[in-house]
Amino acid sequence: MKVVICGAGIAGLTLGWWLGRDSCDVVIIEKATGVLDEGYRIDFMSSGWDVAECMGLITSLRQIAARG
Repeated sequence: MKVVICGAGIAGLTLGWWLGRDSCDVVIIEKATGVLDEGYRIDFMSSGWDVAECMGLITSLRQIAARG
């Protein structure tokens, strides 16, 4: 299945990851040309950690945080 997701925010990127994992052909479209100075910041409280854990990202996130 081909899927187009409009918006590369946290929801669009997460949805793209899950759909890609399930063998969908995913294209994410974003109008911004780079990282924005304003907008939603990723907050890893409760459900954020739960989703990151389901995605297998906790180890990578901890390694990135340790560098920062």
